[in-house]
Amino acid sequence: MEIKKINWLMVGAFALHIVVSLVLYNFPDMFEIGILLNLSLGEIMLLLPMVVYLLCWKLGQGKYADEAGENAEAEKPQTLRERLHYNKVKPTTILYALIFTWLSMPLTTLINAISMLFVDNTVMALSGQILGVAFPVMLFFMAVVPAFCEETLFRGIVYGGYRKHGNKFVAVMLSGFLFGVMHMNLNQALYAFAIGVLLALLFEATNSIWPTILFHFVYNAQSCCLMYFVEEIVPGFYSNPDNIAMATETASLYSMIAAYIIIAAIFTPLAICMLYKIAKNEGRVEQLKETLPGKKEGKMRIATASFWVATVLAVGFIVYDILLSYGIIA
Repeated sequence: MEIKKINWLMVGAFALHIVVSLVLYNFPDMFEIGILLNLSLGEIMLLLPMVVYLLCWKLGQGKYADEAGENAEAEKPQTLRERLHYNKVKPTTILYALIFTWLSMPLTTLINAISMLFVDNTVMALSGQILGVAFPVMLFFMAVVPAFCEETLFRGIVYGGYRKHGNKFVAVMLSGFLFGVMHMNLNQALYAFAIGVLLALLFEATNSIWPTILFHFVYNAQSCCLMYFVEEIVPGFYSNPDNIAMATETASLYSMIAAYIIIAAIFTPLAICMLYKIAKNEGRVEQLKETLPGKKEGKMRIATASFWVATVLAVGFIVYDILLSYGIIA
């Protein structure tokens, strides 16, 4: 039952995102929004369905509390902190999670570079608007807000619910998939899928979303910091179309991909070792092993009808975005 509710939550979030995006695209003169409002809308469209889900969950907890009063064997109701998995971790785990984040970056950068052979880099396309905002403000909206909102939803609620009732390997893959397509464009969807899988594994290794919030914040913050740093060293770099074209031309991308294949081949195994060290530090090695294919079977099917509805909505919009970018549709 909980898995169905989670999947309907994703249907609501994706449908809301698509409706708002289509309205803003088709009526640009009526709804002129800046980059800050654009970023805020993305998080609000996740928060609204999430609040509805949590209200329904809270009502369900009241039922469990009544049952517990009558039956000592009834399921113990969870607190909101427990349901969202804001659990404590060891201080050393935070340090290890930071190292894991940095070791994982070459892999996701490689996937990003490969995707840029076919579609534009969405963040780079918005660089002019991003750099028009003071750095501390942009850091808050690009790194702090998404880290808390998206980790609470995709690891705290989605993966936390999936793993409780379903196969853990499937839960890791499908929660990562939903996290990827949530971005609603192919460029971000591909590397965000990889990030979503890494974050689910980090969550499983710690049973807490605090390390995943740190990972998410650092990942987004480094992109933001790099953009402002380049602009400081080479003023006007991102406002010059020739510079963007040079950075994204096929020859440059092939060189970047070749370099990152080597770097990722070195750093990704180290990231896996660090993930194991994190799980060992938190006493969760066996739980992490359960995420491997063919391990413990789940009690419920994760890919319900509502999951496929959410998938069709998100993938359909990504295809629509690709057709728009290639000028196939107006």
